[in-house]
Amino acid sequence: MDPDLTGAVGKMLLICFLDVQQRPSRNIALRVAQQADSLQQKRIMVMMVQAAQMEETVLKTWVKESQVPLPVGIIRGEEDETRAAWGIRALPWLILAGRDHVVRAEGFGLEELQNRIEILAKE
Repeated sequence: MDPDLTGAVGKMLLICFLDVQQRPSRNIALRVAQQADSLQQKRIMVMMVQAAQMEETVLKTWVKESQVPLPVGIIRGEEDETRAAWGIRALPWLILAGRDHVVRAEGFGLEELQNRIEILAKE
């Protein structure tokens, strides 16, 4: 399950690293999914990344049953190395990149998302 990034040109990116085996990650995934249409209208591409070891079929089943309308990928290989490379300190972990795809904010809570989007939109 590799997200298709062809539609990301000129859009902000919201990347949500999570572990759907944990309640906080499932909660944030569902809350972000509820905002999918609103975020898309603001020209923000959202993707989720399962950042802990998990069977891909189990992840696909959860995505389908939870009706998550967003691309969901999974880290292949060493999860710890990938999380370290992205600077992820905990799961779930939100990263917001500007239209140039340079990371502008990370590790913030979902309640801060709208404010951070507004700040980036002014740049």
